Amino acid sequence: MRRLGATFLVLASLLAALPAAAQGDHRRLSQQISARFDEPARVERADRHGAITLIRAEFTTRANSNEQYLLMDRAGTLLMVAAEAERFEGAVRAALAARNPEPGFWPATQALLPAQPDADGGRTFRFAMPVTAMCRACETIGVAEVGLSFDAAGNYRGARLVRVAPLGPGERWDRPRRGG
Repeated sequence: MRRLGATFLVLASLLAALPAAAQGDHRRLSQQISARFDEPARVERADRHGAITLIRAEFTTRANSNEQYLLMDRAGTLLMVAAEAERFEGAVRAALAARNPEPGFWPATQALLPAQPDADGGRTFRFAMPVTAMCRACETIGVAEVGLSFDAAGNYRGARLVRVAPLGPGERWDRPRRGG
């Protein structure tokens, strides 16, 4: 009985330490992100996917688009999803130019889609981003999907524009507000 009691106490102390350790990791990761992007950030969530870490962070001094997704590859390189997606602005705008002469692409607003395993063992993280009728507050006319791919070892392979889809009548852009 004594041994069981001692084991229970050890396990209880380890379990109590887990949230503190996770908070410490989030704190260190927040400092790393703040230093890399030269603005204050707080990690809300960090999920490991093999050698890749999917991060949801809040940039605390921004007026817009405070919440951002980032990915960290096996080497510790931080990738901001919005920055990787910005390279597709011309293609996104061209795809929806028939709907509106000046569509606006807002890669800083993202919704996480299910990650997809690649045939070679890698993984692609997918994100949906709104396309509006010109301004950020204007009607959403479509959604762009961008994928960031990693090989099986967790090395970043690059980003690609997966698709651009116009919204049909009655469809709307609904980005989850928190979490995930």
